[in-house]
Amino acid sequence: MATADFAIELQTAVASREDVDLIENVELVDGFPAATQALMKPYRLNVPVIHQSTRMDIGIEPDYAFALYLPKVKRRAYFLAEIDQSTMPVARRDLKQSSILRKLLAYQTMWKSKRHSQRFGWRNFRVLFVTTSLERVDNMIACANEHALTKESPLYLFADKTGLYQSDVLTHNWIDARSASQQLLP
Repeated sequence: MATADFAIELQTAVASREDVDLIENVELVDGFPAATQALMKPYRLNVPVIHQSTRMDIGIEPDYAFALYLPKVKRRAYFLAEIDQSTMPVARRDLKQSSILRKLLAYQTMWKSKRHSQRFGWRNFRVLFVTTSLERVDNMIACANEHALTKESPLYLFADKTGLYQSDVLTHNWIDARSASQQLLP
């Protein structure tokens, strides 16, 4: 339900504008390399993550994927969204069990190794974390900044759903890992 809520908020925001088009999950897959299109779960991939001197393969699959297309400049901005219901810890001692840290490290590794280019054909992307409270946003940012790989990474944007859904998803002031405000669109 929470993922559907986010998708509806995004669709509503885009529908009210003429300067942007929304490209969602299935439509995006049509633009992927043929090998990725053939996969049963094209958005799911494994990445090798090193944490506390231990290497492990971590599976990652976003809750929602989309692109914002700006026709005037013929540019797409790609996003992978994680809709957090505060059911998993922000961090655990190791990465064997789910946590926000595990996701942060996996996405960062995917980005640094350019697996998104190989798998999706994208030059770049951002990861959006929508969660339940500003306190949890702060905890996620603190977690990201405690690790050298993810410290102040430009990859992530965070929002609490209450604040996000009281405004326009596209022009909402998302918080990045440097605790600065950014918008998906100006």
